[in-house]
Amino acid sequence: MPGLEHWIKKGQDLEASSIETRLESPNSILDEQPLIEKKESESIEGNPLWDVLVETVESEILFSNRLAYVRQKIATTQPNITPEELTDRAGFPLGVSMVILRRLREEK
Repeated sequence: MPGLEHWIKKGQDLEASSIETRLESPNSILDEQPLIEKKESESIEGNPLWDVLVETVESEILFSNRLAYVRQKIATTQPNITPEELTDRAGFPLGVSMVILRRLREEK
């Protein structure tokens, strides 16, 4: 299949040139990526999708169990845990971690 081999070769050439470009100017990689704040922004609640996320997460069957688990086992030892750290530690999706931590902060 000469056509398939041509496209595979073309893809490899593009990938190689892309890697070379990134190696020549490492700062361009940082410029292309959006900046992500480590702290949860207060403006997240103003986003119209926040309410949809909260409604979806809270309607899950496991939500109350997950909330209780984080409240009893994780928040007591790590009160300032980030959503990303909770996702890594407990295996929850990031959106679930965000809603749980926000709910625990509201309870205080």
